[in-house]
Amino acid sequence: MNNNDIRNLIAQEAEKRIGMNRFNLEYKCEETCAEGVSDVLNTVSSISNNDGLNVTSVSCNTMYSNMTQSPNWYEPNDWMIRGDVIFFDWNLIDEDRPLDHVGIVVSTNENDVTYANINGSSHNTWTLQTMNKNSCNIAYWLRYLNPVPETTLTATNETARPTAHSIVLNDDIYNMIHRLQELRLELDSTIQSLFEIICKNK
Repeated sequence: MNNNDIRNLIAQEAEKRIGMNRFNLEYKCEETCAEGVSDVLNTVSSISNNDGLNVTSVSCNTMYSNMTQSPNWYEPNDWMIRGDVIFFDWNLIDEDRPLDHVGIVVSTNENDVTYANINGSSHNTWTLQTMNKNSCNIAYWLRYLNPVPETTLTATNETARPTAHSIVLNDDIYNMIHRLQELRLELDSTIQSLFEIICKNK
C-alpha cells in the first residue's frame, strides 16, 4: 500500500466508527479522544501489516510526542488532507502539555476541515465536526509517510549520481512536487523518492 492508500484507510476506519460510543468499542478511558485515534491507527496497522502506525497512546500529548519521534509521521508545510491526524488546544494556555484533543481529518475544502473524533462533549460517541482551517484552536496536524530507503543510484556510464540527501531543493520545488502529489498525478519514480525523503527530513 502506498502513502495515499494508508492515509485513506485511516480516514475510512475513522468514518466506520461514526455513531459508535466508547462502550460499543470497549474503550477504557473516560477521556477517549486519543484512545479512539489509537484504535483507528492500530486497526490500520493490522490491516496493512505496518508497524509505522504504532504511535498510539491514551494521551494527546504523548501521542503527539510519539508521532514526532517516528520516521513515519511528519508535520507538513501545507493544509491538512484526508487521513491526517489533527491536534487541538482549546484553552490556548502556555503550558507543558498543551494539547487537549485529537481527531482524524476526513475531508477539507477551501475554508474548512471536517474531522472524525470522540469525546465527552459528544457523549463519548464518534462524530464528525467541522472547523475553519484557520482556527487558533488547531495546534498541529501530522501526516503518515512511509520513508524511502536511502540508495545510491549509478548511471549507465558508471559515473556515480548524487544521492537524494546531497541534492538541495528549494521550497518552490518542494511545494510544486507536493501539489502534483495532491492532484494524484503519476510522478517519475526518482522524483517521488526524492520528495518522500525530503518530507521525512523537513
